[in-house]
This record gives sequence, C-alpha cells and structure tokens, in this order.
Amino acid sequence: MINDPTGILDPEVIGKTEGKRPEDLNYDILEAKLNRHTGSLTVSVRLNFTVPKYIQMQMKQVLLDKIEGVDNLDFEWILEHGKPLAKPEGSSSNKNTESSGPSEKSPIVKGRAIKGTPMSFADALVLTDTDEEVIVDGDLFSMEGKEICYKDRKGEKKNAVILMMEISDHNRAMGVKSFMDPEKYEELTENLSVGNRIRVSGKINSDRFEHEALIDARNINIIPNISKKESYTGEKKRVELHVHTRMSDNDGFNEVDKLVEQAAAWGQPAVAITDHGVVQAFPDAANTAKKLEGKGKHIKVIYGMEGYLYPDEDAWDEDGNIDIKKHRTYHIILLAKNKTGLKNLYKLVSYSHIDYFYKKPRLPRSILSKYREGLIIGSACEAGEIYKAVENGVTDQELDELASFYDYLEIQPLGNNQFMIDQGMVSSRDDLINNNLKIVECADRLGKLTVATTDSHYPTKEAAVNRNIIMAGMGSRLMIARFRLIIETRYRRFIRPAALVLSTIDTRPTGPATSPAETPLLNICPRAWYMAAFTFQVVTVP
Repeated sequence: MINDPTGILDPEVIGKTEGKRPEDLNYDILEAKLNRHTGSLTVSVRLNFTVPKYIQMQMKQVLLDKIEGVDNLDFEWILEHGKPLAKPEGSSSNKNTESSGPSEKSPIVKGRAIKGTPMSFADALVLTDTDEEVIVDGDLFSMEGKEICYKDRKGEKKNAVILMMEISDHNRAMGVKSFMDPEKYEELTENLSVGNRIRVSGKINSDRFEHEALIDARNINIIPNISKKESYTGEKKRVELHVHTRMSDNDGFNEVDKLVEQAAAWGQPAVAITDHGVVQAFPDAANTAKKLEGKGKHIKVIYGMEGYLYPDEDAWDEDGNIDIKKHRTYHIILLAKNKTGLKNLYKLVSYSHIDYFYKKPRLPRSILSKYREGLIIGSACEAGEIYKAVENGVTDQELDELASFYDYLEIQPLGNNQFMIDQGMVSSRDDLINNNLKIVECADRLGKLTVATTDSHYPTKEAAVNRNIIMAGMGSRLMIARFRLIIETRYRRFIRPAALVLSTIDTRPTGPATSPAETPLLNICPRAWYMAAFTFQVVTVP
C-alpha cells in the first residue's frame, strides 16, 4: 500500500512501469530527521519500487511547501529487505556509489525547475514580442541542433549550437529555440529525446530567421507523459476486433507497436489487427507482444484482415473465367483462430492480389468458402454486406440468409456513420440506431454473436485531422464537403488555427476503446454514442 502524504505517487502509473499490481506496491515513511543547524530534513522511506527522479523532485517541493522551518529535504530510499537504494544527497559517501540502481535521466534539461501554471498555446502566442514570460507544456516531436560559429565582444571565435524544437498540444504546434554551448547541447541530448513531454518557460519572439513566433527557452523540464487510462474496473475486459494500422494504405494511422502496447497497458487480453487487404503489420505486432511478454505483460495478437468480399455466384462463365468487374465489393473481417486459419489467410491475400485484383484485392465468395477453415468471419462496418442489406430494406428472411455466411455480426458507434446523415443517406440518428438494432435482432434469430467494435484508424481524437486531410487529398467528396462547410460557417467569422478548425470534423473512434463487455453500450468517442440499451459479447479467440 502506498502511504504518500504528497499525493503525487499514482499506484496505477507506478504499477504499469514496474510491472506490478497497484495493490502490491508498498511505500511507508519510517522516520524523518531534522538537522537544526542546517535546516535539512531527511525522510527515510521503505518501498518495493523505484521512484523516478522527476517525481522525487515534485514530492520534495510539495513537502518543502508544507513544512515550515525546513530549508532543504532529502529522501533515503530503503528496499523492503532493508538495503539502502540510494543515500540522501547530503551524505558524505562517495557520489559514485550512492545508488545501487540504474541512473535516472535528469528532469531539468536546461535552466531551473519551472514553477507556475502552464497556459495554452493560443494564450501564449498573444504575448508574442512582449516582456511577459510564458509557460507551456507539449509533446516533443522534432529536435535539431544547428552548429554555428560567431565572434564574441572581444572578437574571439566561439562555437555554439542553436537548438530548434517543435512541440505539440495535439491541436497545434509551437516552435522552441535555445542558444547554448556545444557541451550543454551534448548533455541535453543525453536526457531529452523526441517523444518526451516537456514544460518550457521563456519569452515568445518573432524570429526573423524562421519567420514565425518562437519561444526563446530559458528553462526546459521533462514532465510525465499524458496517457489515456482504463476506467473500467470489471474483471472482463473488452477485446478490439477491428483495428487499422499504417499498413492500411492512406487510411490507418495507428503505429503497430504503440497499438499493442496500449491494449496491454489497459489490461485487455488481446487485440486484433485488421488492415485493408494486407498483413504486413503482423511481424511488428508479434515482436511487440513478445517484448511485452518478457516484461510480464501478456497480450494476444489476433491476426486478421479486412478484406473486399466479391459476390461471385453469377460471375463465372462456362470456361471457368470470372468477370471480376460485374459486382461491387463489401468489406468483411477475417480473423485467424489457429495456424490453419493463418495459412489460409495468407493464401487468400495472395489470390486476391494476383488472380482477382480490380481496383482492390477482391475475395470471391467461392474462394473464401474454399479456404475458410480456421477463420472466424465477421460482417465488418457499414460497407459490409449485412449493413448494406439492412440499409436497402431487405426482408428478415433475406437478411438471415445473407447473415448465415458469417460467424458473428458487427455493429459500431453511431459517430462512425454520421456521414450517412451528412450526405442525406438517412434522415436522423434514430435511423442509425434502428440499423444497429436490426443487426442485433438478426444475430439473435440465428444464435450468433453481435460484436461492438470501434473500427479504429488512429490513436487519439486529435489525430483524426491527419486521416481526414489524406482522404480529402485522395478526392473524398465527404471530407472536401466538410472542409468547405467548416470554412463557410466558421472560419469566415473569426481567425482560428487551421488545426483547431479541422479537428472539429472528427468522426472516427479514438483507438482501442474501453467500453466494457456485457453492459449497455456506451460512448466510445466524440460524436459516437450508442443510444440503444442492449448488451453485447466479445468474441474470444482460443
């Protein structure tokens, strides 16, 4: 149990870092000794995990603010078996032997610890070219050092480095600039890297070389990354069975390794990979799962694909040739439940690309039926055969005949199909609700599972803009229309950053969702709400 008077230690975060359950973590303050001559307080703590340096600094600052008459504070960390993990900084022991564990990166990479409340990028930019200092937080996604040579006031040549960084608050980016000695830059790069979340303080100036407003950083601190947390506390976790990675051409934006790691961090037992027509993400997914297994985190990768089903019943001639252009295709989910299924999945990928390719790698139903052993077949999204049949108003008997081909039926958040309302394909959200209900009723009649998926294409809601831009660039009339609507109704009224404008068109789920199994379906993403109160089950692959 963690008894932390500062309230900074988060058992969930520490548990994930240490590979332990939160209830197995122990943190007890044994004693506190005050040196009245120096005003220094030493706090002895027994624990069974490592406290990162940046968290130590935060705890230290909180205690100093709370305790009067103390000028300095040090921690003495003691492992549960009694061995000192690290002696207090004021100890007379050799500094090279102070810690028995690995060294931690310094959270202060330039200047001093930043005190104060960070502001939004928009509020900070208002203070451009003023004497006001700003404090902002952001994720570092670009960092470069430019070596320069200059003459000082005495006319002597000096070497220096101009550090250029880009940080993001997930709505917009901001540039950061800092002038430093080569030695300082080398030290900084040992502690700071792309992917870190940082807090920067300094003045914002209009840079005459970069032609944009940049923060002239006086202080740079590394701070904890912000991550989504699993809020569901039940024993049975959901399994996402419809996910796209970057291997879905011009469509998916999930990094394979990050996707598997996130599902594992949420305690989900498995995650499926279902890219459009291809299987190239499998090796990276397998390697990531293996690495996590070595860290004590078990996650099963379900190898699958979202294929393009081609109804070929009347598309063959007497000579055995197929007219691959005669009918439209439908999306379909294929999941391998064993090695036989995986082998057949590879065969289907090959046949669809080599023998039946027309605009997309097509899967004739007869070929899929021939190689369906070991595969679990799902009805996919609104572009699937079952949803289209419901949309076209077929009878229950006709719907049941089509659905009998599938092992499970799939429904998705209403926000995924918001475009149907936007394009006038349906009149309201009630129509989308009724479509989902008809699929559930069909599955019930046939004794099949109904699976709720998110059809995830990117990891965060902010990343939606990337996919929408790509789709608009490919000529998606839907996305172009939405851009035009936003510009006509909002942008002309006041100036706002483009990223903020585009972020309002988010229509896709925010990644592997956390809605629990066997409860009323909940909202999975912005604008995506399950309004009908029914339950669902999760397909578990043995």
